Amino acid sequence: MDRDSGSMDFPIWLIGDSSPARWEAHLEDPLDSRHPARHNIWTPILAGIQSHLFSSLRSRLVTNDLYIRNAVHNAREKPSGRVVEWSPRLKEETRELGRLLAVHSPRLVLSFGAFAFEFARRSCDEDPKRAFGYWSTERLGQQFR
Repeated sequence: MDRDSGSMDFPIWLIGDSSPARWEAHLEDPLDSRHPARHNIWTPILAGIQSHLFSSLRSRLVTNDLYIRNAVHNAREKPSGRVVEWSPRLKEETRELGRLLAVHSPRLVLSFGAFAFEFARRSCDEDPKRAFGYWSTERLGQQFR
């Protein structure tokens, strides 16, 4: 499975967790379009965006080049959900995403799950750093709103 797909110049980025170990050999892209999480999170947001664009501009967003990437390629790279201090390798991965965000300036970045959310926060130098287990569904919902 590739780490990312789409165009980094697309204004919307989706950040997933990692390649699913059991399915990695069967999938080509992160957040495969058949993945239920992608539809549970992204599809309602896309519907809202499409509705707004159509009602205000009589246009639609073509998502063929939607940029999608996993926070890490391998799920074994993730720390425990209770660990605040991440490995040097993982810190470098967050800095890499931070550089990409600075260069490409997407208008909207959506993360899928607690680890991807904390990964994205760290990429943007947000403090305080948290163990990703801190981000319950309720807390993630508050952040989204």
